[in-house]
Amino acid sequence: MTKVNTYPEMNTRIADLLKMGNNYTDLYAAQYIEELRANSEQLRQILHLILDNMDYTAGNCRLNERVGAVLPRDLIKQAREALLNP
Repeated sequence: MTKVNTYPEMNTRIADLLKMGNNYTDLYAAQYIEELRANSEQLRQILHLILDNMDYTAGNCRLNERVGAVLPRDLIKQAREALLNP
């Protein structure tokens, strides 16, 4: 299968187009897209909150605190990068 880049604006547009018809499959797909987007946004907010409280590389806690001591730098870096990608 060919990899296709996705974009939030396009997801919204596709969901809107799918909702215009009366086809159950299209309506289902539109609803699914909207649920995935809502879940994704909720997870992004939670990840942001976690990093704001536990990212010792940004000075949000000390490395010698229990939570800071168990978070590898690579994990923090990957989490920060994930927040940059919509």
